[in-house]
Amino acid sequence: MSAASTGPRTTLPPALAPWTALFSDMAEPDLRILAALVEALRPLVERADGAGGQPQGEIDGLGGLGTRGGIERLVASEWLWRDLDPDAFLQRAAERDLLTLEPVYRQAADAGAVLVVVDAGPELLGAPRLVAFAALLCLASLARRRGARLLWASTATPERRWLGALKRSDAAILLRESAATSLDAVELERVLAEAVATRAAGRPGACLWLIGGSDLPEAARPCRRITIVERPRLGPDGLAVAADVTVLDATGPVAAARLDLPPEREAVALLRDPFRPRPAPGRPPSRRSAPDRSAAPPDWAPRGLAFAPCGEHLLVARPDGILIVPVTGTSGALRLPVAPHERLVGLAVGRSRIRAACLNVYADDARLTLRSWTFDRSGAAATLDRRIPRDHPLVCRRLPKAVLPPLGTLKRRNRSWLLAADGTAFLVSETRLIDYAPLAGELPLAVTPAGLLMRDRADGVIARRPSDGKVVARFPGRAGSLRPGGGLALCAVRGQPTLGIEQAGGHWHVVNAADGVVAHLGPQGRIIGIVPPYDGVRAQAVGSLLALHLDRDEAASARLTFRTPDGAAAGDPLTLPDATLEAVRVAVDADAVPCIAAARCDAGGFVDALAFGQLDRGWSHLRDLGAFTEAVPCLGA
Repeated sequence: MSAASTGPRTTLPPALAPWTALFSDMAEPDLRILAALVEALRPLVERADGAGGQPQGEIDGLGGLGTRGGIERLVASEWLWRDLDPDAFLQRAAERDLLTLEPVYRQAADAGAVLVVVDAGPELLGAPRLVAFAALLCLASLARRRGARLLWASTATPERRWLGALKRSDAAILLRESAATSLDAVELERVLAEAVATRAAGRPGACLWLIGGSDLPEAARPCRRITIVERPRLGPDGLAVAADVTVLDATGPVAAARLDLPPEREAVALLRDPFRPRPAPGRPPSRRSAPDRSAAPPDWAPRGLAFAPCGEHLLVARPDGILIVPVTGTSGALRLPVAPHERLVGLAVGRSRIRAACLNVYADDARLTLRSWTFDRSGAAATLDRRIPRDHPLVCRRLPKAVLPPLGTLKRRNRSWLLAADGTAFLVSETRLIDYAPLAGELPLAVTPAGLLMRDRADGVIARRPSDGKVVARFPGRAGSLRPGGGLALCAVRGQPTLGIEQAGGHWHVVNAADGVVAHLGPQGRIIGIVPPYDGVRAQAVGSLLALHLDRDEAASARLTFRTPDGAAAGDPLTLPDATLEAVRVAVDADAVPCIAAARCDAGGFVDALAFGQLDRGWSHLRDLGAFTEAVPCLGA
């Protein structure tokens, strides 16, 4: 016998007792979180399945431990508690924490199988994934009571293979990994068409369960669905997050409940490393349980100049405000004034409207103002004007003056969202300023014309729409390859979101969200960004993405060249009208025509010279931007 001590082992909560091998090394706080979710979900599953009553048939052995049996099935150690501590015994009995033996009943016919498909898409990021895992545990318990076979599959891995048991490695993948898109009807039918699923579904008594968000597809065969939707909840201790869980069958909802979710820090810790070894007593955990806001990149917002999300306007930072210039020329340009004492905290330029959020800081508090204009300069009245505390994150840290921060606008109830300097997202409405739940736990990486790039809780990159923040695509694990200060780009190639990440030596990795295929781009000069194929460049370039390279010829002139991934030039080089224009941006407009802007910035990041235009047009060159600004109409004037 070895004298080495393995340390004290944690007693599993009764709700998790049937899975001793799975949870034996999990930390106690994580066990409590999962046990609470399982206890809350079990009545919903049993109500939908009709399994709450006593099973019928002849007992055919023991299926494990549980808490639902009668007093005649109490395990021996629980009777010992009655003698040692009667009060504790009664309290545990009242709370249904006494362990009982769970029998397995012999079925007159084949007990069938319980098939479960878990959608690990964007709707179940964060704490809702824990609810989905707890629902899977409840269905595994249901299969055990029936004496049925459990078969489950998830979209957390590309293989979508069917599994027959709850193993630690598979559970860890379900908790840690996510799919880039939600499960749709086509993908569901493909999963159900696998031979192992087809055979199991044909057995008498087989049943199918789907677990996911509110957009779970309908299956071709009868099934029950468990939908999980994250909701903010205002409790006695302030804002918290809950999940609305609904169990539906063919007739509609049959059971529903609102579950309190664990705090973000605890949920992130469990999801990142669910089966980590427990630290020695008195030793603090070594992992980070939440994103480090203090380490948020200071350059996540564009500085100096940027294209608006629609690609039809160029935003230019000046000391006295923001120039909004159409990419087709200088006519129709507008100026958004920003006073020296004001902070621009959000800006959105769409096809028909301009919205801006400004902050004025005073000795005791601050004033947040949202204004909206049309391009004919009408509508200057404030759409929101509210006071916020002086110690609010929006006030405590400020972005540089030359930064162009995004402002998201939700269609519902005229609400907006914006990002503080530390990356925290806030929802702004007429009555309150609260954390924006869809972006909770994420850090901004870059604001591009095609979308907002965020780092998620598992070091993946999420692409979100710049308007409402809705997930466009997810690139798992790609944040780990980011280089400090490296470039990021997003575009759509053949309708699929594609991410470009600058690597060491100026090389870029380009990842497609649909298949995860990585292409490597070698620089010929400096790579500015990527755009989808455009037949106006060269016919043979269509079908492959294009990268914009900046280099200099023998005369030190700055040249821009679109190149295919293999480095071949896709058209003649474009010579910049001024070799000192070092800050270059590229985007595509609504007609997928590439648009290019180049600027010279001063020490503060403000633009003092500018050249821009569409690829199939000539350059608009503003050598003296100060003189041009004086003639531009001012919003609100």
